[in-house]
Amino acid sequence: MVSKGYLLDTHILVWYLQNEPKLDKTIREDIEYFQYLEKLSTPFIENNPHKDQFDRTIISQGIAEGLTVISADTVFPLYTDKGFRLLEN
Repeated sequence: MVSKGYLLDTHILVWYLQNEPKLDKTIREDIEYFQYLEKLSTPFIENNPHKDQFDRTIISQGIAEGLTVISADTVFPLYTDKGFRLLEN
């Protein structure tokens, strides 16, 4: 079965984002192949980029898995990435 993507444990995501040498090279390459988090838009709120890693992970996973994200987070509607479906509460 071919993988459509990966679901990263938080420490792996942090290691990837911080370019941590502890992260296995093959795993890093696999993550880079799927890079849905890297390509995600970054909306600005009061002139500051929204870079909440956990919000971005939820949005990225929704896009990658073709899922509709359900949230009351007021920042989520600011993401306009192709494939991002949001049901606001």
